[in-house]
Amino acid sequence: GCSMAGKNYSTSNGKAVCSDCVAKAGASRGACAKCSKDFLPTESIMQSLGKKWHPTCFSCCKCDGPVGTSGFSVADGKPVCPSCAG
Repeated sequence: GCSMAGKNYSTSNGKAVCSDCVAKAGASRGACAKCSKDFLPTESIMQSLGKKWHPTCFSCCKCDGPVGTSGFSVADGKPVCPSCAG
């Protein structure tokens, strides 16, 4: 890791991450398909529909409810839960 003395930082999963490392990791890891925020070095990335998502952002594009990892439909490249697809 790097020295965080005198640097701005954020937290991810309970760990402090300096702004320099966030910028470096975000540039190389990409941004979430839903919220457009860069992925922090310690965050999980879910890949589905040819895109990268924060696990909490992979939700129904109509009701924002959970879609799970199987049995969902797709509308305009976004996940749709079974209830909304019905």
